[in-house]
Amino acid sequence: RYLSLTKATLSMIQTRLAGVGNLVRAQVIDTEVVKFVTVVDQTLNKMIVDISTLTQTEIAKSVKPDDIVITTASMQPLAEDIQELFALFESCDTWVDSRTTEIMNEGIINNAKEKAKAALVAKKKAEKEFDEFCMKKVRKMREERRNRKHAEMVGEALRVNHELKRILRSGAIGILNPALGVITFVVSVVYDRATDKKDREVLVGQLKDELEIVEEKIQMAERNGDEKARIELIRFRQKLQREYERIQRMRWDASTRAKMNR
Repeated sequence: RYLSLTKATLSMIQTRLAGVGNLVRAQVIDTEVVKFVTVVDQTLNKMIVDISTLTQTEIAKSVKPDDIVITTASMQPLAEDIQELFALFESCDTWVDSRTTEIMNEGIINNAKEKAKAALVAKKKAEKEFDEFCMKKVRKMREERRNRKHAEMVGEALRVNHELKRILRSGAIGILNPALGVITFVVSVVYDRATDKKDREVLVGQLKDELEIVEEKIQMAERNGDEKARIELIRFRQKLQREYERIQRMRWDASTRAKMNR
């Protein structure tokens, strides 16, 4: 939790400084200033990567053997299209920042006030494009798996959800929409009558874990005073809760959480 909070704070600082850096590069000719801005961004990025590595190490140490079903399918590596999707998730900040800069360069802006306003609009547009780009891949992924054997689907769903849980613990706000698309794909496998009871319980347990992760992120956003992130996370939590309630046929509330954590 400490590492996740640290990464979230560093990511927030990097995102805000990236906006400042864009304005500085547009207005300052001094190469030393531009170099300083670049070094700061690269240093923060290196720190975020290091924190992500530490987080993954800690999560791997804390994994409970009972949480993992060992099957031939679950030992296989993730399919190339899923690996590509998760690589996109992990590069969310870089993708959005790069696209934001491209959008900013497309227009002609005369003063600093207009640039600051345009930067916010450009970032919002870039985040939307990222979500749409990822969701297109998610839809294609689901369509291509319609005719697969159910046993293979369950094995893949277990691996996908395990990787998604790691991404949710350390990922950025911008991946929430496509992440929900992946969760919906996993849930559709869970809900199938052909799913073995033990596998169904594991997948439902992972969905519960995802709800707990989102709860932590909401608290983190509240501590950081990030109202936008908090609202996005609450919406994401509501969608997850609806999926959980649909599968379990029980309401997800504080008493349910307490009961399941005993």
